Amino acid sequence: MRKFSIVLVATVAALSFTACAKEEVKKTAVNINVNEQAEEASEEKEVNVKELADKLLNDITYQDQLGELDMDTASTFYTFDGVEVEEAYFFESSGATAEEIVVIKCKDSDSAAKAKEMFKVRVSDQIDSYTDYVPEEVTKLNDAVIITSNNIAVLSVSNDSSKAKSIIEEAIAK
Repeated sequence: MRKFSIVLVATVAALSFTACAKEEVKKTAVNINVNEQAEEASEEKEVNVKELADKLLNDITYQDQLGELDMDTASTFYTFDGVEVEEAYFFESSGATAEEIVVIKCKDSDSAAKAKEMFKVRVSDQIDSYTDYVPEEVTKLNDAVIITSNNIAVLSVSNDSSKAKSIIEEAIAK
């Protein structure tokens, strides 16, 4: 796992310094689907975050192989300032695509709101990285699904944002 983490970090660093696409791509505005459920639910429902992450991973077809990251490795991609994490699952692509899944159970809804802002920054940074590297991935990033509900925060970047949204909403409604 450590070797995979080192290779992943090195790949991301290399991608950051290399512009592989010659065609000029007009930067698009960040148009992220942010679907926020009611934060003031009358009773909090317990969401099985592991089950939700696995369902997103297994029920959506990805172009790339997604690998699970531990919290330390994920910290190289995300700034967890003010986000109090109780349980989290991270799945990242090899770097060839922008596909990723993050499901976080936070201490409270305030931490989930901060995680949502963290996800927006991540997606924006990824748009900047992929615009020149793999411009086709920007479409996925512009259609990223970010949903928070109570103390749960979820980010999904895939070719099937409507299915991701449906899976997340179903898990939250249980």
